[in-house]
Amino acid sequence: MSDRVEEATPGASANVNPLGNRKKADFGVRILAFIIDALCLALASGIVAFFLGTVGVVLSFFMPVLYNGYFYQKYSSTPGKKFFHLEVIKVGSGAKPTYMDAFLRDAVGKTLSAMIFFIGYIMAAFREDGQALHDLIAKTVVVQKS
Repeated sequence: MSDRVEEATPGASANVNPLGNRKKADFGVRILAFIIDALCLALASGIVAFFLGTVGVVLSFFMPVLYNGYFYQKYSSTPGKKFFHLEVIKVGSGAKPTYMDAFLRDAVGKTLSAMIFFIGYIMAAFREDGQALHDLIAKTVVVQKS
């Protein structure tokens, strides 16, 4: 399986790989980046919950969308992804994801990806383009930073 593909031409088949000429992110590296981001989120959520009590616990439920939305929109990469030189881009345009993309990817997509034994995450290891279910839902792809 090739990690690079040629960029799609307008009007090409819908089955064309969304990476353009970029290299897909390695599945194992994505897992390591996820662990770093989970630790950052756990720390931030714990601090918020400590200082705000019950309100902080409720707010911490929204932390992943706020965290990812901010970092995707500003840097196209969370701290975990940045550490491994990965970035999340929009399929086709290569643009940074918006807050709405982050909401679709994290609140909706990752919830669905976790259902049924995390198959939505695991599928990224077997797809040529490396997209997980949440990437497909938000029309994003994780690539190696060029």
